[in-house]
Amino acid sequence: MTEEFRFDVFISYSSKDKAVARAVAERLRTDGLKIWLDEWVLKPGDNIPAKIEEGLEHSRILVLCMSRNAFGSDWSQLEAGTFRFRDPLNKERRFIPLRLDDAPIKGSLAQFLYINWSPTEREQEYAKVLEACSPPVKKSLILPTGTNEQTSVKIIQLMLVSNINSYVFSQDGKRALSASTDKTVRLWDLETGRCLNALKGHSGHVWSVAWSTDQQCVLAGSWDKTVRLLDVKTGERLREFKGHSGSVKVVVWNSDQDSFLSGADDHTVRVWDLHNAVERQILKGHTDSILSLALSADQSHALSGSKDNTLRLWNLRTGRCEHVLKGHSDGVMSLAFSANQSHALSGSYDNTLRLWDLRTGRCIRVLEGHADKVMSLALSPDQRHALSASSDRTLRIWDLETGRCLGALEGHTSGLVTVTWSADGSQAFSGDSRGGIQKWKMSKFVSGSHVERAAVRGLQQTPEQSQYTNAKVLLVGESGVGKTGLSKRLVMDVWEPSDSTIGAWATQWKLPVSSGEGVEREIWLWDFGGQADQRLIHQLYMDETALAVLVFDGQKEDLFETLGQWDRDLTRASRKEFVKLLVAGRVDAGGLRASRSEVEKFAEERKFRAFLETSAKKNQGCEELKQAILASIDWDEIPCRTTEVLFKRLKEEIIRLKDEGRVLMRFKELRETLQMRLPGGLKRFADEKLRAVLTLLAGPGVVWELAFGSWVLLQPERIN
Repeated sequence: MTEEFRFDVFISYSSKDKAVARAVAERLRTDGLKIWLDEWVLKPGDNIPAKIEEGLEHSRILVLCMSRNAFGSDWSQLEAGTFRFRDPLNKERRFIPLRLDDAPIKGSLAQFLYINWSPTEREQEYAKVLEACSPPVKKSLILPTGTNEQTSVKIIQLMLVSNINSYVFSQDGKRALSASTDKTVRLWDLETGRCLNALKGHSGHVWSVAWSTDQQCVLAGSWDKTVRLLDVKTGERLREFKGHSGSVKVVVWNSDQDSFLSGADDHTVRVWDLHNAVERQILKGHTDSILSLALSADQSHALSGSKDNTLRLWNLRTGRCEHVLKGHSDGVMSLAFSANQSHALSGSYDNTLRLWDLRTGRCIRVLEGHADKVMSLALSPDQRHALSASSDRTLRIWDLETGRCLGALEGHTSGLVTVTWSADGSQAFSGDSRGGIQKWKMSKFVSGSHVERAAVRGLQQTPEQSQYTNAKVLLVGESGVGKTGLSKRLVMDVWEPSDSTIGAWATQWKLPVSSGEGVEREIWLWDFGGQADQRLIHQLYMDETALAVLVFDGQKEDLFETLGQWDRDLTRASRKEFVKLLVAGRVDAGGLRASRSEVEKFAEERKFRAFLETSAKKNQGCEELKQAILASIDWDEIPCRTTEVLFKRLKEEIIRLKDEGRVLMRFKELRETLQMRLPGGLKRFADEKLRAVLTLLAGPGVVWELAFGSWVLLQPERIN
């Protein structure tokens, strides 16, 4: 099967068998499977039939608990019938019957081999259930076409008792430490997969571990709000560090090993004196949990990534924040400093990586391709490449000079939590949440040989990629001044009567030219409704604005007072300056009440780049406005995005559906509609790919995937 599923198993049962079903679900979940169980998924207010339909559609296997109770339950029969309709003969073994009692099996169910789940047989039969429900093992590698080098050189399965939150690997790659949900830190032999020691003492999940350079000690950050320094061999607690008021999510050593940093749910980063177990500094500024930390090579600066979607660059000598880096649309889970301290790489829950210039605070590149959260990343020793590890169970290797993905490495059967390079860059290690560890041969990608490097880049990429820059342009102003007519004239070169925009309207304005490097350019044009009660809401969408067009009614009596208020709102809304154009709309309905010289003086005082008079209806001044917009955008200041061609085409078709007036679609309907619209080679795509694109579009507020009923809202701007 090539289809990807959000759940491994859907548990179908009669309410009278709930205790048995729950026990099965809990045991399968403990063994790393994603389970759909009604009491875990359904929330107050949910449409129950719709949620069940969604669960059945997105589950790989249905486990039917067969009993007297179930045979008399309409729900159980309906769920079994719905699932088996797709595969009546169960050729793909997606239907697993569990027989709970000796009730006669009637009808078509009698033809299937069942698992005996009577009380006396459950323990010995569980292995069959787990084997039947576990996802198939994937191939070890997807490389650029034409490559047959074996890249995964070793696969290790740790003998687990609980989920793993993170790993740290020894320098020789022979051992690893894990932070686990069972409240322990465990030392593993990677030759055998055996646990050498379990370091106990924490009273909650251990989230993060950091190994000392001599590998004798480990720092562990925990849900219990403490950091502990533990002896790796004996498990002895050497010191305990208290001060955080929330779960400690990340710890990182200072290179001199006499101090370390920690980040927690209390929104703070703390610098600790190792020997005296006291705080040296408390760094405050984030508004949500700290998820990631990184130290510069000279230890003078630290980067923190937060659930508030930002990165902060801290000067550790002064304790001051030097830059707040904004751009991600979800929490920042992973960070890496470049060796020369000029750049940083971040990975986020929004499925993307971003490359930052730390001297200016500007985002240079956005790397798309993962279908789920980016949990970990690592820069190669030569700083030319990066590895990213994702909850989508894949690693990707990126060329940071070009921004292109060189390959996607598969083989893990659970979400990845950690990736790291060996010191010489020839190997990499990755670990997943269920104890799967893989050792990868990376020499093909990082070889200093020009011939080998050119060979990798010259091969057809898998998948095909596209690069583009995306400028955000806002049309703002009072209601009824002609913004909607102008936006349609700019994008589609048409005029049609329209009502005032309620909320906001966003569309894609594709440009016929590309840069000399083959990077396409496009504009996202946002038409903001002018109603007074929506101005505060609009400010939430103004980040990363490249240009704003303030449109006004030239006949308005209090013209300059109104324009002044709008200009102040624009100035407050964005963290950085952007180009502004001042535009009189609907001049065909009446000229300017004020003199043109007065308007031009206002524009000059408020630093508007230009003042233009327009009429969308008469197509007056519209071409001049279009050229002014194109000439005023500083394309070099906008991050270059690398994405799969499939992602780009899906985005474009979803925007066309928006422009055609579609408002709300079921996920399944949207998928089928897109499959009909895409060309042959792109028609077959996994649901996780579409969900990844919806996540990318949800960041700037273009679409929303609703949390109930499997709905996609194509016009979220209609919601005030």
